Amino acid sequence: MTSAVDRALILRRFKYGESSLVVHALTRDHGRVHLLAKGAYRPTSRYYALLDLFDTLEIEWSTARGRELGLLRAGRLAERRHRIATDLERYSHALCVLELAELGALEARPDRPLFDLVERALSRLVPGADDRPPLATLVAFELGFLQNLGLTPALLEC
Repeated sequence: MTSAVDRALILRRFKYGESSLVVHALTRDHGRVHLLAKGAYRPTSRYYALLDLFDTLEIEWSTARGRELGLLRAGRLAERRHRIATDLERYSHALCVLELAELGALEARPDRPLFDLVERALSRLVPGADDRPPLATLVAFELGFLQNLGLTPALLEC
């Protein structure tokens, strides 16, 4: 078994069994990872109210050779962005950012520019954090996302 510690953003999460979660996370130095958070729904769990979308976390997990899911060992909140959920437009744009990040991130392949781009877009979508309209933040993210993939559009001519 090997263990790792990294900054992470939760891309998706699925209920697993009665009290556990399967989490797809984008990490800064390890790319996209899939983790099992045992007992995450128990009120006494160390992950209770920690594995929310839009928040930046510091997580520790272990992986075993030949297994698809790593095991989440510990987590700490680095930056909370719960206010995104108070505005429907910002919430839908933030979900779009996470969906695109999941499509663009490769499993176990680091992509720091993508991680930084997603984190910056989510921080700007927090109500009151930026003067730009939420749609402008989403468009800026999408253009940066395409550039990161090497698919920058030619905007000056068709």
